[in-house]
Amino acid sequence: MNFELLEQAVQYGIYNKETDKTNTKVMKYVKETAKAEELASVGKAISQLMGDELHTATLVKYEGIDLLADDNN
Repeated sequence: MNFELLEQAVQYGIYNKETDKTNTKVMKYVKETAKAEELASVGKAISQLMGDELHTATLVKYEGIDLLADDNN
């Protein structure tokens, strides 16, 4: 059995100094070829536009298991 990539997303943890809380923003449909530096740059830009700080960035992969692949062998 193999994994098949269904979708990728990036989850940003953006810290707000005024409320002393970290909010999570999820951006879906990240390309497989996206580089860590590119995703970090986007997160920093988003947080700066909001007047906040980027604290974390996590790449999330949604993968399916091809259950039929084992039956064909």
